[in-house]
Amino acid sequence: HDGTFEKSILVGLKRDCREFLDQYKVEEKSDLGDLLYGIRNILVHNYREVTDDQVNLLNEITFGFEIMINHLMIKSP
Repeated sequence: HDGTFEKSILVGLKRDCREFLDQYKVEEKSDLGDLLYGIRNILVHNYREVTDDQVNLLNEITFGFEIMINHLMIKSP
């Protein structure tokens, strides 16, 4: 097992997070934790401004995050 699955999920998740944050002109981050925290801040402080398209992107981000967590749980001893 070479980690290709984890890398592809992580790349897609980071891409989607950046796309969401770009819509709010948030400074670009590279760490997944920072990206997710930026999204959290937008949802807490600007939730009324989130559009339907952004909700769809949030659903994709949530799905990718769930896949990553599930994979890590299965992979762990």
